Amino acid sequence: MGEGVVDRLKSIGEKYGYSFSLIKTNTELHGIPQRRMRTFYFFWNTPTVPMLSWKFREKKNLIDYLNEIPEDATHQDMFMVKGKVTDHFKPYEYVLEKEGLTHSEFSAKFKKGTIAQYLEKNELIPDCIKWLEKHYPKRGFSNKKSTKTFIDMLEHQEYKTSQGLGYWDASPHFFHDSFSALIGRNMFNGVHPIENRYLNVREMLHLMGLPLDFGIENPKQVNHIAQNVPVTTAMDMADEVKKFCNGEAKMTNYTFLKQDNTSHKIIDSTEIGSEPKKKYKVKSII
Repeated sequence: MGEGVVDRLKSIGEKYGYSFSLIKTNTELHGIPQRRMRTFYFFWNTPTVPMLSWKFREKKNLIDYLNEIPEDATHQDMFMVKGKVTDHFKPYEYVLEKEGLTHSEFSAKFKKGTIAQYLEKNELIPDCIKWLEKHYPKRGFSNKKSTKTFIDMLEHQEYKTSQGLGYWDASPHFFHDSFSALIGRNMFNGVHPIENRYLNVREMLHLMGLPLDFGIENPKQVNHIAQNVPVTTAMDMADEVKKFCNGEAKMTNYTFLKQDNTSHKIIDSTEIGSEPKKKYKVKSII
């Protein structure tokens, strides 16, 4: 996937006299508990590319990392979804009642996944619907314009799964050691691992490695956070560029190089003076 884009970028580099390299990495390897897979690419104004250093910073688990935020930090009262998770999503209240656990106890047991997945895996959707019919027959998401109830949502999920189809999962999302990539849906559905609430904006900013004096003006700008590269990941890439500019980079014999920082492997390369590898498409004839 993305091979065509890489080929076009290589051609642009060759046209203007630049060598070209890419490196795939994961923000978990740069000291932040966020599983964010991204690829960086570089044009180098030299005949061959440098070998980029393998990067690894020890990360804390999600709870300890969030606990680094001081009490007086800003934006801790700014939420995409306010209030308790159990108030916002009533099927979760059913789950805690069924399990006989508090939020923190269930979070530690469940570790990772969504409430919709939990109900499906444990075949509890019919029982949860009965519970909702008794306690909250008309309740739905309080922050959405839709008139659909939680009963409607679960019946739709049940129908979709019976057809072998997927469904839009807007239920609370739990994380344990690491958060997943901070994107739109997780910014609304991501649950705090100990407290019965969703993440606040300061916690999202911290998951991107942004300093405590950095903020946004209002919740409508929250997607600006997700559209960034985590600070430590970007810093580690910038350090490699700095080494190159200072003449300290380890140069190679490759005009093209594709590295994978998650496995410490070279995935693809083209040595100077060699012919590019030919690509063959296989057609099946019946």
